[in-house]
Amino acid sequence: MLTVRRAVEADYPTVAKQAAAAYIDHGIVTVDDDYVALLAQLSDHNTEPSLVLVAEIDGQLAASVVYCPYGSQLTDVCGPGEAEFRMLAVYTGYERQGAALALIEACADIAREQGLTTLVACVLATNEPAGRLYRRLGYLRRPARDWVAPGGFALQTLVQNLNAVYCGRCGHELSARDHNECVAALELEPPRYCEQCKRRMVVQVIPAGWTATCSVHGTTTGTVSLS
Repeated sequence: MLTVRRAVEADYPTVAKQAAAAYIDHGIVTVDDDYVALLAQLSDHNTEPSLVLVAEIDGQLAASVVYCPYGSQLTDVCGPGEAEFRMLAVYTGYERQGAALALIEACADIAREQGLTTLVACVLATNEPAGRLYRRLGYLRRPARDWVAPGGFALQTLVQNLNAVYCGRCGHELSARDHNECVAALELEPPRYCEQCKRRMVVQVIPAGWTATCSVHGTTTGTVSLS
């Protein structure tokens, strides 16, 4: 049985140890990387407005993540109306059992409850499995918001519109079909349809990339290559 809840003090030793171990065991970082120290301190961030969430499988801690709305200590790229989730870790031995997906969905639910519009994922450029997961869930790359963390770790930024109902490329409802091909295409081109109302977007190429404007829900910008 898979459940998600907020971490409590009794979880902290396990969360600190297992989150760091997961990144090392999966080859994402090495034991000497500064990021390991940050992961080991993950439970320190379980103060409002940030939240440390854990996933349990059959009563055992299996994964953790930090939910960070705009203004919290760990946010680096999100702005007003947005939240990030950081340091998502599936502990060794619990891979491919749905824990990561459950934590991401929990973060999205919290963001919606708080009235936020966008959930931001920051992923190490070397962590391709995580990048594939986010893209499969409909997150879109925003290269202009990529950044470098202390220690020189390059982080890519992906975003998801929490109010999205329609696919920005084909205009069909997101729940009506598989949109993996559309998600891949939207990494290379601007959206054609508004994700909230399905209106046709007015697309304009600008020196920095592109803009796509809905007459009701405003303008989306991007720097993704149009080739």
